Amino acid sequence: MPVLVKDFQWREDKDTVYISVPLKGIKPAKVDILSTDKYIKASFPPYLFEVVLRGTVDEQCSTAKVGNGLVQFQLIKAATGLWTELADTVSDMQQQREEAISYVQRKYEKEAKQRAELKRTEQQFVLQEQIKLETAERERVEQEKERQRQMFVADLHQLKDSDRNASEAYKQIKKKSREKRPARDVLELKRSGDSIDKHMAEEVSIRDAGKITVRFTPRVFPTPVRESQVAKEDEYLQNQEVAKLQVVNHGSYDALELENIAS
Repeated sequence: MPVLVKDFQWREDKDTVYISVPLKGIKPAKVDILSTDKYIKASFPPYLFEVVLRGTVDEQCSTAKVGNGLVQFQLIKAATGLWTELADTVSDMQQQREEAISYVQRKYEKEAKQRAELKRTEQQFVLQEQIKLETAERERVEQEKERQRQMFVADLHQLKDSDRNASEAYKQIKKKSREKRPARDVLELKRSGDSIDKHMAEEVSIRDAGKITVRFTPRVFPTPVRESQVAKEDEYLQNQEVAKLQVVNHGSYDALELENIAS
């Protein structure tokens, strides 16, 4: 059962009501305040202060401060005038308490809904701004592509014009060259059916044909030469020569054996 605080102080003027409630040594962090336009409560266990106000107040403009061992309420009256008494003794306290709790719950739900709506609106705004940025970037990229394409087309047309001009210039040069060439040479070229370019190519001297002599190095072994086997092959051939000389000098081998040694 909470202990009701009765040693509070209050005063008023025609516009404002001031209430001071002692905390009785309780830390400010443990104070819970509930208020409506007709009911105020300050709970700091095991103590409780609550009052049903004689008149109505502007809840939005009223304030409550906790500090220096006190809870100080500054309540702005909804209508100008003196109350002479703080509490409304006619109203039922339990009913006012329940109505205040219900009111605060509805208030918090409304504020939570407003916060959610505000957050959703901000998210939609951020999304729309992001879409605008992406759209602008996409348009910029498309414009840059179009600019590059137009530059490429312009360069291509310029290149074609240059090629056309070069072709015309080449034709003019060939025409002038043909006009300067003696009539006899022109007739000869026409008889041969060659163009001027082919005729100029024929004037280039052609190298005389020749012969290249190729000599192959004799090899005893049927396998290709390998640098790593050259020393062994030379040693084998020398041993063969020595064996042949010994056979010739002593005559101790017949023709078949001599053929086997040679092979």
